[in-house]
Parts: sequence; C-alpha cells; structure tokens
Amino acid sequence: MEVLDTLTGCRAQTSLTIGIDTVAPVPAILDAGILTCDQDSILLRSNAPPFGQQWLYTWSLEGAASPISAGTSAWITFPGRYALSVVNARNGCAGQDSALVGIDTVPPVAVAGADQALDCLSLEATLGGETPNPDWEYFWRDASTGFILSRRPELTVSLPGIYLYQSRDPRNGCIDTDSAEVLLDGDIPDSLELDIRPETCVGLQNGSMAIRLVAGGEAPYLFRLSGADGYSANQNFSNLKPGVYRITVQDAQGCEYTERFTIDAGIAPELNLGDDLFIKRGEIVRLVALTNIPEETLESLVWTQPDTLQNKTARELRLQPLNTTEYAATVRDTNGCEASDQVTVFVDRTQRVYIPNAFSPNGDGSNDVFMIFSGLDVVRIKTLKLFNRWGTMVYDNYDFPPNDPIYGWNGFHRGELQNAGVYAYYAEVEFIDGSTDKFEGDVTLVR
Repeated sequence: MEVLDTLTGCRAQTSLTIGIDTVAPVPAILDAGILTCDQDSILLRSNAPPFGQQWLYTWSLEGAASPISAGTSAWITFPGRYALSVVNARNGCAGQDSALVGIDTVPPVAVAGADQALDCLSLEATLGGETPNPDWEYFWRDASTGFILSRRPELTVSLPGIYLYQSRDPRNGCIDTDSAEVLLDGDIPDSLELDIRPETCVGLQNGSMAIRLVAGGEAPYLFRLSGADGYSANQNFSNLKPGVYRITVQDAQGCEYTERFTIDAGIAPELNLGDDLFIKRGEIVRLVALTNIPEETLESLVWTQPDTLQNKTARELRLQPLNTTEYAATVRDTNGCEASDQVTVFVDRTQRVYIPNAFSPNGDGSNDVFMIFSGLDVVRIKTLKLFNRWGTMVYDNYDFPPNDPIYGWNGFHRGELQNAGVYAYYAEVEFIDGSTDKFEGDVTLVR
C-alpha cells in the first residue's frame, strides 16, 4: 500500500499479509452397534478434536425435529440413523458424520410340550420342552417362585403345579416363555379330620385320636399309626403318650395320604401347704392350700388329715393344735388329676408358768403384787392360796385368768399389810388341753 502527500509530493509505503483458515473438523462416530434384548441402549461417542481446536457438538436422529444431545456422546435407545454435526469454534467450519444403529429383538420360540399328571401310582412326571434350534438355551422355572429348576429341556417333578419353559437366543438375549401344568389326577385322599384328645394328667399316657372324616379317595379306607406293623380298619387310637405321631390312610385304589398330629402332655397339678411349722402350745397357726389348678377347673379341695377337722374344704385354716399334728390335703381338677401335700405343725408343750419368789408391796408401782404369769397355753388359775409361817391362810382366790394383777395378792390380810417374811403358796393351773397341774413353793414379802 502507498500513500502520497499532494502538497509536498512525499510518498510512504507499507504491506499487510492476509491468511486463510478454512480447516473443517472431521468428526467420527465411535462404538455404533445394534440394540438387542440384552442391550437396550448404546452410548455413541465422538472422536476427540485435534490439539488446539474446540468443537461444538450436535447429535440428532434422522427425521427427528430436535437434537437429542449436545455433548461428546449420546445415549441411544431407538434404532435409526444418527447424525453428528461438529463446528470448529475458532473458524465456524463444520463437519458431519453419521452412523446406523440397528435392532435385533426377534425372540426365539419356546414350546413347553404337553401337560402331565400325577397320581398315587405315578409319583413323578417328566416335562419335555421342544428344542427347535440347537444354538438356543433352554431352562425350566417354578412359576410361583421364579427359581430355575433345570437348564435342560427335560424336568422331572413330584408336585402338581405350573412350570415355565423358557428358550433364550444367546445372540440377542431375547427370551420366550411357555408353560406346562402338572395335574393331580384322580380322586385320592388329601386330608383328614381328626379328633385329638391330650393326655389328661401327666404320666397317665391316656391321650387319644379318632378319625372323623377322610376327604378324597375311594372307600373303604385302611389306617396305620406310626409305629404299627400294618394297616387296619380301626379309626380310634387310645392310650397314646404325649408326642408327635403320623397317621396314614390308604384308599381302595392303594393311594395313601399321611398327616402329622400331636398329643399334648397333661397338666401336672400342684398343691403346696407350706413348710413345717414350730409353735408353742396355745398359739394359733394359719395353713393355706396353694394350687396351680385354675378356679374354673378345680373340682375339689379336701383336707384328709386329721379326721377331727371341722371344715375340710376350706382354702385356709386357722388352728390351735395342742399336740404335734400332721395335716394333709388333696386337690382334684375336672379331668380327675390329683395332687397331695402334707405339713406338720410341731407343738412345744413346755409349761410356761412363772411364779415369782419375791414381791414388795410398798406402793412404788413395781412388783407390788404377787401374781402368776403364764403363756398362751394356760386357760385359768383354778386355785391360788398363800400361808404364813404359822400355817394361817392369808390369801385365796379361784377361777381367774393369769397375768392380771387384779387377781394377785397385794400383801394385805384382813386389811393389814403383812409382815416381811417367807410365805408358802399353793396353786392349781388349768392348761388349754384341759389338763391341770399343781404348783407349790414359797415367796418372800419384802418391805
């Protein structure tokens, strides 16, 4: 370029080089494949741009109205021709590539074959599926659980039900399913109605079972209890001890059905009268009969010993035994189960009579009266007499309770306080068992 100044005629020159960048990107779609039953989606990826270039991506399905992705890859779930358009962010030049995504979801054909039947003589059935293509895989499943039972076209079963036969094409993973049913053929015994009675009392081994009804099969029926040598027409089984049994019925066609049942153990009644007791003569004791038999099933409670008891059916007794005595009782429930217990009440018959050897009737409130003390075994003082040293009776009293100073001697005779000294006494004491004992001795009057 040249510049001219028209006033001075001076000139100046410079130069400029203009380059060109029309390099278009060359995209390539990688990993194009085929959609199958095993592979229901494909990730299409683009190649990377050359160093120094930045590409802008657009993925589209041929015939679709809008692009499906704008990244370096795109997840494809439908077959068709996919186009990738790439623009060089630096010069705006564009490049394209396309790839065809095919699909193969043609399933194989599964044919389970004929249904089969079981009866009491045919305890197993074999299912046989068809194998039209040796390249396919075949297996049987349980229809209720989905578990695979066999990976072969044949399956032997011993239970009725529906079984699924499947064939799989390993080329595309597609599966076809058919089913076959195994039926229970004929009228065979299938249930029993049992009347089961438990053992009434522990150890009696008197449980029982009676067959009330056989459902299914053809009469007449024969029966066999577990442990028996053979079949019989007997439908009632008694004297069974607690445990689990099996009863098998066989119909006229020889078909059999077995059912389990349990004879429960009888109850073990208990009676507890408590531990042996130790009391002093005259004390009152309480005996209580405790049992585990519920009130609604308790038939009787009887005190069987001793015979002298007045209330022999009471749950609780309040007693005042005068001698060591054994008590016994028996309980019985509505099943006839019994339990017994006994308890002994040991009675200490030691006479508990205390007669002081001195008293001081000085009015100080302490030991002012000569009196007889006793335990609960004394009923009364029948006689109490006191004599001075010349044999004169200075006090007498009859039929009064012990332990009461009102009935004691206060040291006076005919209104006068007697002299200090030794006085003889004579007493007759009646005990709770009706016996009487005499007590003699002397007491010192202290002033």
